Amino acid sequence: MEDYRFCLPRMAASRRRRGAWLRAHKALTQHVVQRIRAEGPLRAADFEAEPGHRAGPWWDWKPAKLALEYLFHAGHLLVTYRRGFQKYFDLAERVLPPHVNTTRPTPLAYGRHLIRRTLECHGLATAQEITYLKPYARTAVRQAVPAMTEQGALLPVTVEVYPRCMWCSQTTWSRP
Repeated sequence: MEDYRFCLPRMAASRRRRGAWLRAHKALTQHVVQRIRAEGPLRAADFEAEPGHRAGPWWDWKPAKLALEYLFHAGHLLVTYRRGFQKYFDLAERVLPPHVNTTRPTPLAYGRHLIRRTLECHGLATAQEITYLKPYARTAVRQAVPAMTEQGALLPVTVEVYPRCMWCSQTTWSRP
């Protein structure tokens, strides 16, 4: 929960990216939210598939499952617990403890956070790796790199790699 506020930019990006789907399926998303509000945490399995929906083994999700996932990624729902692979979704306002910081970070603070977390996990990384699947974060990371390098929190390194490596020409960053 201490990092929750650093998820807010991703949630905002998800709302922009999936906004058209959510608007096109407004009745469905309202139904899902109303049921959760009335019944408490629910799983995708708690929603019936629409007549004629053919579920596949992996990604042919029924519309209610899509709504749950989209509402989760947008920050309206949170996963309160899991049983096996089943996620139980509840309203964010019921799951998020009141002490959690929900202020959106500045771009510089967000960039610093992404860089710090990536380097804590991997030891070194390129800017491209830090922002993998986060195109909305590229500017924030570009702003944070010089500030963190000047402070001594980042150290540019050169790594000898296999000649056919796709990242060979990029600067890699590491903690000092």
